[in-house]
Amino acid sequence: MSPRVPALELLRGQGLLPDGPLLFGQPLPTPRPGVYLIEWPTSESTVPVDHGLLREWLARVPTLRLDGAAPTPHELAARLGAFWLPDQTVVYIGRSRSLRRRLAEFAATPLGDDGPHHGGHWLKTLRGYGQARVWWAETDAPEEYEDALLTAFGEAVGEPGVLPFANLRSLGSGSRPHGITGAAKAAPAPAAPAPLGPTGTARRAVSGGPVARRAPSAPRQAVSSPRRAPGPARHHVAHTVVLTSEGQERLQAELDELRQTRPDVIGRVKAARELGDLRENAEYQAAREEQSFLEGRIQQLQTTLDRAVTSEVPADDGLARMGSTVQVIDEADAPGEAVTYTLVDPAEARLSEGRLSYRSPIGAALLGRRAGEVVTISTPAGPRTYRVVAVR
Repeated sequence: MSPRVPALELLRGQGLLPDGPLLFGQPLPTPRPGVYLIEWPTSESTVPVDHGLLREWLARVPTLRLDGAAPTPHELAARLGAFWLPDQTVVYIGRSRSLRRRLAEFAATPLGDDGPHHGGHWLKTLRGYGQARVWWAETDAPEEYEDALLTAFGEAVGEPGVLPFANLRSLGSGSRPHGITGAAKAAPAPAAPAPLGPTGTARRAVSGGPVARRAPSAPRQAVSSPRRAPGPARHHVAHTVVLTSEGQERLQAELDELRQTRPDVIGRVKAARELGDLRENAEYQAAREEQSFLEGRIQQLQTTLDRAVTSEVPADDGLARMGSTVQVIDEADAPGEAVTYTLVDPAEARLSEGRLSYRSPIGAALLGRRAGEVVTISTPAGPRTYRVVAVR
């Protein structure tokens, strides 16, 4: 018996940050690109195929052939059973440039229809398929990670190259040799129906994606939500990030560089995984940590840039605003040298380079100040007094 390969373990093994689960048919909360895994709720030694669904499939698509001949439901079930991996719960691995749309299309496509998405349609031959669970992870490299996940699945099962039950295309993009042809007919043109719920009933999909709201003239403080625990999908509101033009260019350059680095990191993870026992493989663990950091930073940068608006050039009225450069002297150090800060959004703040978040205690206190004003700021070490020397 091959060891069972949990979906979470597969995703984490590639350095991804998994989310879920949701039942198949429930709308995913993210429209971003990524990979997803569909997991059967229980370990089954034989395929839990539903003969009633097979009869409906054959009636719906009379062109379906098994090895060139019209099959009976029993013969079709036997062929599907030949591809079931006993006791393995991961039944499908997929990718998409929009996770929410792809899973909605997948759930909305009747068995036997060609679209809107009939990939993995073998899943819908299973009894109670609405109870399958969906796990996912956002990534801007869904193709590379789908390939890595399929490779890792086969290796973990002990049969390199073997695919999960409902994956019908090989790693080399060729069709799986299952002998079933003419299995789908073209879908009608009307709007796609609502995704199926866990009992096969229609659910209303969550409409729309994250809502970007432009900040008013005074920047609004963004509230970051904690990581969502598994549960029903919820609407998410994307808060605007106000960046200087230099900050946008700097973050975009970092994102481009990290994306160019990604194939090398994925390659190192794959090479390290081939060295042997992953529990004792320090090189593999280090490569995974590097990959996890890389993907997290890429997602963070992409989210920031997606929400970004460029700050306006501060008015020449002497008031400190977003983007202003402010010189201050700590009165406790007077007559010390002036320290220069540029007031920026937290996304581009870096104190070592003089970029100070306008939400920090000092940054918030300096907003709206003029040269010559004195401000007192409460800090954990006690009150600090600063004199504004210049604003530009």
